[in-house]
Amino acid sequence: MVVSIHCGSRGLGHQIGTEFLREMVVAAPHYGIRLPDRELACAPIHSPLGQRYLGAMRAAINCALANRQILTHFTRRVFAQLLPKATMDLLYDVSHNTCKVEEHLVDGRRRKLYVHRKGRLALSGRDTAISRRATER
Repeated sequence: MVVSIHCGSRGLGHQIGTEFLREMVVAAPHYGIRLPDRELACAPIHSPLGQRYLGAMRAAINCALANRQILTHFTRRVFAQLLPKATMDLLYDVSHNTCKVEEHLVDGRRRKLYVHRKGRLALSGRDTAISRRATER
């Protein structure tokens, strides 16, 4: 049996994104950034604005993780009452809106980049093979 718990930061992440998007659109020209689309608003990562955004996003990720842990705890309690011999192991837990440092090849050089992923995960190794199989069906 598999139970899927899909829960985020209950609007906190959306609020953070909305507020920082507005602020970054205004700040971009001051950093010499020309935006082809306002949805691509950004700020230099080491700027005060960039650091505030990372801190706020990490707070929302922590909130979402805590929500999923609480829901998982209560789900396990209910299942323990109904199916006392059942076990509920965690298969996978991930935040779907993250910004992490990753290494990528850019112009022939390996570079550390901050990559903001919204609604998807980085695929590598075993995950890539699993994803390929899933799309072939």
